[in-house]
Amino acid sequence: ALAKPEPVPGGGSAAAAMGAMGLSLVLKTVLIQQRKNAKVNANGHGREVDGLVALIPGWRAEFLLLAQEDSLSYQKVVEAYRIFKTDPKREEAIQAALKYACEVPLKGLHLGLQCINTLDPARATISPGLVSDFKVGLRALAACCHGAKENVLINLDLIKDESYKNKVA
Repeated sequence: ALAKPEPVPGGGSAAAAMGAMGLSLVLKTVLIQQRKNAKVNANGHGREVDGLVALIPGWRAEFLLLAQEDSLSYQKVVEAYRIFKTDPKREEAIQAALKYACEVPLKGLHLGLQCINTLDPARATISPGLVSDFKVGLRALAACCHGAKENVLINLDLIKDESYKNKVA
């Protein structure tokens, strides 16, 4: 769908999907590490990754929803720009759609940063044979954040409400 010459899905959806993909890779490494820890330490030591196993699927589901929501939000922008230029409600519709199209990747940016800040300390507890996959997952989350930021900024540039822009920026 990303390769089709259509406005949606676009970069915001791709960024959110990248977040979900990164989390999938991190979850894989954490589950393998958890299994290794269970074999080695029946006394509970080395269980630092256990809490992550509960968090990651929820975050991943949020990113998948954001990927869909981003497409919907940008479709609203496309529809608003299709309103006849002589319609007095056109500009209001465009501005509302742009704000929505800004808020969706902003949620993704905040979620991505939350994930990175929570997951990064666990990197030290991941076995050397797994740590490269864990790091790739974190890099995918970083790419998600960069992509989300770009989508926020491009929409923010077109918004005329200065108080809104200052709140978001």
